[in-house]
Amino acid sequence: MVNMFLIFLSWVQCLVVIGVTGRNLMENAPQMCPIEHNNLIDVQLFVSDEEECFKLCEKSDKCKFFRFYASSFTRPSQCFLFKSCGRQVEDASPDCMLNKENTVEVKPFIKSHGECKQLCQGDRRCAYFKYQPRAKPRTGDPDLPPAINPLLNQIGTNQEEFCFILRSCSKRMVDNVQCALGKNNFLDVKFFVESTDECKIHCQATNGCRYYWWYPLDYSESPAYCYMFQQCAPKDKEPEVALIIGGRHPGHYFMTQKQHNDLIMRNDVCMLETNDNVSLARAGAISQFVGDKVLYCGGRNGHGVHTDCLAFHPKNNTWAHHSNMVRAREEATSVVIGTAVFVMGGIDEKTVEVINLKSEIQGSPDIPEWKLGPDLPQVLGRSCAVLMDNETVIIAGGHDDNSTLSLATGYMLNILENAWTEIPNMKVPRRDHACLFVEFEKSKGMLVTGGLGENDEVLDSAEFFDLATNEWILTSGMKVGRTEHAMSLIYGIPTVIGGLSNSGFLTSIEQFDKSSASWNVPLERDWRIVNNALGAPRYEMTSASIPVSLMETHENFSHQVQNASEDIQRTRVKHQDILELSPWNLLLIILAILLAYWGMNLVCLCLAACLIGHGSKKRPGEDGLDQRDFERSSIYKVVNGVLRGSLTDFQSSDALSLSESGDTSDDVLGTVEVHSTSTILSVVPKGATPSPNSSQTTTIGLGHDFFEMSLPNVTNVS
Repeated sequence: MVNMFLIFLSWVQCLVVIGVTGRNLMENAPQMCPIEHNNLIDVQLFVSDEEECFKLCEKSDKCKFFRFYASSFTRPSQCFLFKSCGRQVEDASPDCMLNKENTVEVKPFIKSHGECKQLCQGDRRCAYFKYQPRAKPRTGDPDLPPAINPLLNQIGTNQEEFCFILRSCSKRMVDNVQCALGKNNFLDVKFFVESTDECKIHCQATNGCRYYWWYPLDYSESPAYCYMFQQCAPKDKEPEVALIIGGRHPGHYFMTQKQHNDLIMRNDVCMLETNDNVSLARAGAISQFVGDKVLYCGGRNGHGVHTDCLAFHPKNNTWAHHSNMVRAREEATSVVIGTAVFVMGGIDEKTVEVINLKSEIQGSPDIPEWKLGPDLPQVLGRSCAVLMDNETVIIAGGHDDNSTLSLATGYMLNILENAWTEIPNMKVPRRDHACLFVEFEKSKGMLVTGGLGENDEVLDSAEFFDLATNEWILTSGMKVGRTEHAMSLIYGIPTVIGGLSNSGFLTSIEQFDKSSASWNVPLERDWRIVNNALGAPRYEMTSASIPVSLMETHENFSHQVQNASEDIQRTRVKHQDILELSPWNLLLIILAILLAYWGMNLVCLCLAACLIGHGSKKRPGEDGLDQRDFERSSIYKVVNGVLRGSLTDFQSSDALSLSESGDTSDDVLGTVEVHSTSTILSVVPKGATPSPNSSQTTTIGLGHDFFEMSLPNVTNVS
């Protein structure tokens, strides 16, 4: 009995040593890791390399993720230490609209608010989450049923511990507007519709419908027609998407082609790779789409302020040198008038210069050149300008050459008269703001968002200059105050992107659109965070609006979830919560028990240390995250007809064999292939032609870092 007790004590002793010395995962943080005050532990400067950064994280009890930035130009190397890492998502408010359109899915048996948030962060369709904890009995009488959560009433359930994964918290609003009928605005048409109210019901039931218009029976051209529209652009203008170029990322380093450019689509954010023959690493530049290309001009980096302009050609995804401006500029602003690009102001600049690309667009051998135009009334840097019509430009805000104090000043340029006139001041002085020309149902003008106020505070306010009344009005404020951000029209909806806030670097995106709560606010619109986000925090960047037809079938961009794997290639180990024992581990434990039985406790400890060294440490390159813990190999695992795996194990050309016996030379069932351009994972039977559209393949969309695919005709495979 005593000997058995000693064996038990020695067994416990070995396991305690293993448990104390065992280590948990500590990862190289992906670019999308939020850098904000409640997540960032510390930033260490002059760290020699990634190994030293890892060791700094290892010494901190709170550190789970780290990211090392090498020195660049005048910036020292930096090491960021994080408590956690995940895409920025929002906790749904009590009045969040829960309906079929907003809800991605509802997950039961979720034990905590934090677990619910992580599920949302892991699903790129999710922008909001709502955690429903276990319901508590009402106070007073224990026999009374639990109080019913009003959120759950909306979907007719009162069950416990649910996590709602939500695209949005707003109801899609539809408007009765007679939009220009054309292929870009048009969505669908219904015939023999009896009334406007019935037409509205059709629009509400049709995904993507935002506007509707009904013609009565006595309207001979379209009797009892109900037209539905996806947008209401004047003259049926083609919808646009936004290309985000350059800027800085956390650590104040300049974005390079290695970080890609973000392409903001209607329902997604994609990463556009660039060629290596040009450097896009600069901040405070301008960009405009004109003709068939994007011009990217000026800005600064560690080498100084630039005069050169680069050209991006969307059709073949190439960059090349284009031209040189007359003056080097940073923090300037620009507009396009016809085929001409106007660049105005900048730090310590009041000059304006213009280049007309008409000859280039028409294929003429004449090479266009930059020429000086009419000076601004004063020096204006960090200001913002828009083209109001083909004859009028408005510039507002910024600062002069006397100080960096934010201004509320605004000026209007009449192109025909070549003269500037002053307009009323903005409601709020601001610099480093963003602006956009917008046309709504009843008004059109200049929309201005965020920036820094006169006391250097980050602004969440927005205001609108109405071209008809010549007045500024304050609109609904943004959900997150931001400065040095970008703003573009995405399918006709004003969209703010990235920037800096008081609490951190931003990847979030907000849109200014109608909601069920915006009927009584100016312009009948308010701001809401959407489920898309930048691939990495970014500020001081520039955006160019590009017709969607040039980008939607582009073969060179890929979803950020597929390219993110390169950011998590190096995995480190710190404290392991669950010990996984291989056969080698079990053999050592059995030997340790026998040695303990013989009184050789010191040898037991040595074997425990050996066990840790051979069994607990993850090999470089393994992900090691619970359900994602799959070793890269030529054989993949199918259990009970389900193929499981981690997307970080795949590259676009990978083919992994599936074999019932584990021998790839014999009964190979097929291969697993990733088609990066179509975001499809295919299981291709043996002898079939690999194709994402083949009827012989089993496919699944890639929406998460981790996937499961049902293979009902496949038995267990090792």
